[in-house]
Amino acid sequence: LLDAQNRISKKKNMSLCGTTQEVLLESSKQGLVEGRTRSNKVVLAHGRDCSIGEFVRVRIDDATCSTLRGKVSCQFPKSYSL
Repeated sequence: LLDAQNRISKKKNMSLCGTTQEVLLESSKQGLVEGRTRSNKVVLAHGRDCSIGEFVRVRIDDATCSTLRGKVSCQFPKSYSL
């Protein structure tokens, strides 16, 4: 059952490859940032000069069953709000 769920999750996440997602950053370490999309998916992305609590746009390049991976493509202004 878990194998089936992992296959389904990976397929759904892979469908986001090539898209740009808005991500709220939760942590940053050595040029790699971690955050979550509006749909609560975990994202790991390469990006510098990003601060925890910032919204950034991330271009999704790869995915696993539990994580999206990509690169920060744009930072929102500090005054950005939902």
